[in-house]
Amino acid sequence: MAARLAAALLAVCAAARGITEPLSAITPGPVSAEDCPLTASMPGCGLPCLISAANAVGCNDILDLECQCSSQTLIRDSASSCVLASCGEQVGTTVESVASAICSQCA
Repeated sequence: MAARLAAALLAVCAAARGITEPLSAITPGPVSAEDCPLTASMPGCGLPCLISAANAVGCNDILDLECQCSSQTLIRDSASSCVLASCGEQVGTTVESVASAICSQCA
């Protein structure tokens, strides 16, 4: 849950920073949060929790969905209580759902 939350919230951070242009189709590489339209659906309240959890597992680039989604369980376990405290149960569940969708559809 938190790993997926982390990936999703980290992607939201990219959206919050105004990143709207996708990577060039000419340049293949890892999927980036800026390429995933689902990031716009992520509630931002848990973002600090997810960034911290992602950094703790070595995912230091907030746009790197490959790293975040490959570490979903660790990020989830680290961020879940913080996300619930920051967002509440209902929005925390939304964060989890969106994060899961981002990892399954964009990473």
